[in-house]
Amino acid sequence: MKLGIISDVHGNIKALEVVLKELEKYNIDKIICLGDLIGGAARSEEVIQRIIKLRNKCICVRGNREKYIIEGMPSIVHDEKVKISQEQIERNEWR
Repeated sequence: MKLGIISDVHGNIKALEVVLKELEKYNIDKIICLGDLIGGAARSEEVIQRIIKLRNKCICVRGNREKYIIEGMPSIVHDEKVKISQEQIERNEWR
């Protein structure tokens, strides 16, 4: 079985499409997504819908961005480079 691994898409649908097209060339059987599909770029909803269309071909785990949306922002973020504000979440910039 050939596996493809993706992560940290952060709402970048264009990059995701390029990567998925490249994985097709290698006849990948299953894609493992290591999280952070959302946040950053403005097209997170499209990214999620594209992953859903893959159905059983893609297995995803929740990244810290998804965790923040589901559980809320932690009082202390483990890495300043990935810090997103509660205000961004409230403005729904992750969509």
